[in-house]
Amino acid sequence: MRRLTRVLAPGVILAAGVIVLGVGAATTPAGADRANDQQIADNAVLTSDDVPGFEPHTSGDAPLPNALECRGLERARKQLDAAPNKEVEFRPPSEQQVVENQVSVLSSTKRAKQIVRAYRSPTARDCLVTTFTDGIASQKAGIDVKVDVTPNALESGSDAVAYDLNVTVTEGGNAQQLFTTVAVVRVGRAVAAFGLGDESGTVPADVATGLIELVTQRLQEAL
Repeated sequence: MRRLTRVLAPGVILAAGVIVLGVGAATTPAGADRANDQQIADNAVLTSDDVPGFEPHTSGDAPLPNALECRGLERARKQLDAAPNKEVEFRPPSEQQVVENQVSVLSSTKRAKQIVRAYRSPTARDCLVTTFTDGIASQKAGIDVKVDVTPNALESGSDAVAYDLNVTVTEGGNAQQLFTTVAVVRVGRAVAAFGLGDESGTVPADVATGLIELVTQRLQEAL
């Protein structure tokens, strides 16, 4: 999933996003209908109607850090992007919040399970920290970045894993914060990834859960 960049103050840029892990290369089973899978992804992903007051936004791709803990992530991203998928991003005019969602329909339930299982690993959390820290620090010299990652007890779909990130950027004695919830939900052989960011405080649990459940229910009805 693409990584988002947002300006919090003149010269200070925070990055927020979702990293979805996967293993191996996807194979298409006999009888699989990629066009149908694409339709499932298109119909399940969040829409503008789901996030009133937010507008569609497009962010460019950002490279993952060249770090040991992130080596498997680029392969995973390629695997999910190679599968039928749909990715969206929304922000309000103030750009103080961001909602990002990607739905990918994998070739098998086994592969979808592998993604969620990998995302639970300590290495995945380390990569989240590295990605946010390096991505922000590279934007401007003289800033200090601290990233705290806390597991989120999300229950959704067939399986789910989520983290709450508190990112603090300090420059010249002034600190700014970004709160982000990163979640990955499996529904059968589909994987839905979410990045929900807010500068004003922790993303309300009911808001995050509500958006996640919208997509989860659509996938449950389709698969």
